[in-house]
Amino acid sequence: PVIAVLNGKSGSGASFICASLADIVAQKSGSDVAMLDLDLHQGTLSHMLGRDSKYSVCDVLSSIQELDEVALKSTMTKKGNLSLLAAKPFELLMLEKKVDFTQIKGLIWKYRHFYKHVILDFSRGLEEWNYELLSDATILLITQQNIMHLQQTKELVAQLTKELGISIDSIHLVVNRYDKHSSI
Repeated sequence: PVIAVLNGKSGSGASFICASLADIVAQKSGSDVAMLDLDLHQGTLSHMLGRDSKYSVCDVLSSIQELDEVALKSTMTKKGNLSLLAAKPFELLMLEKKVDFTQIKGLIWKYRHFYKHVILDFSRGLEEWNYELLSDATILLITQQNIMHLQQTKELVAQLTKELGISIDSIHLVVNRYDKHSSI
């Protein structure tokens, strides 16, 4: 399965939830898990996992046609059976060559064939090049327990369902930093 972890509002904790979920799934299932950092502006997953990444999403997209299973897996940073394809901070600003983002669905297709679980960090939110990935994913929408977060999360759910045609059944709300004593 593919799980997409998406902030309902910036700063809700999608990257932390994504990294924690991927680590738990890798430990509990014992199977190989691929985690992709799709925040090409401020990717933080390699830092969260305490790993240096040699390759990034943009690097892999630039050579996707040549990647078989061995080559694809060699681009990943490993921690046990959890493999990360990182994003470099400010990667989009520092690209030396053009990246063909139309290949992203093909890249996810490859990961789905070589890994039992694929978890995508959409912490930056939807962008023109990545929103199509949500159509085949279970979406975890991360929010927090305050009016601003909940309002923006509600607006995002409306965009996902009405504008992108994503089934409401594919969207699961996760309240990060829940406070049972809150009036909200």
